[in-house]
This record gives sequence, C-alpha cells and structure tokens, in this order.
Amino acid sequence: MELKFWTEYVDELLGKNITIGIAANKIDLFEIEGKSVSKEEGEKLAEEKEGIFKQTSARMDSGGFEKFVNELINKFLSNNPVLKNVQ
Repeated sequence: MELKFWTEYVDELLGKNITIGIAANKIDLFEIEGKSVSKEEGEKLAEEKEGIFKQTSARMDSGGFEKFVNELINKFLSNNPVLKNVQ
C-alpha cells in the first residue's frame, strides 16, 4: 500500500509529532482508472495518524483545496493545544 509507505516515510523524516493531511486528488477519475485511495483506507490511516483525509477534485469541488488546508490547520491546532492562543 503506497499510502502507508509514504506516511511512514514522513514519520521517519519528521518524527511522529506532526499533523498529517492526506488528500486523494482527482477522485472524478477513480472509476475510470481505478487508481484511488478508498475513502475507508484514507480515513482509517488519517485517524491512526491523528490527521485528516479529504477526497478532492478540481472538476467537482471548487474551493476544495482551501477547505482542506483550513481543516488541516484546525486539526493541527487541536493536536497542539499550546498553540491555540499563539497569534
């Protein structure tokens, strides 16, 4: 499973005290090419890593990237309560 490999690689490089965001991009092509991380797989791994998972598609959702980044920032702050009051 490539997704597991990459999240473990990030853990090795940066340590486990990070907030990870997993974006499954181009989900509109999933049925055509069959090359997508399943929603269940992504959500499970994101939960294990205390991160977030989002399926995205520029064709299907304008503003999806901004939503993803905002959700990632909020998750990061909830994982690091000391930073909540830093401005």
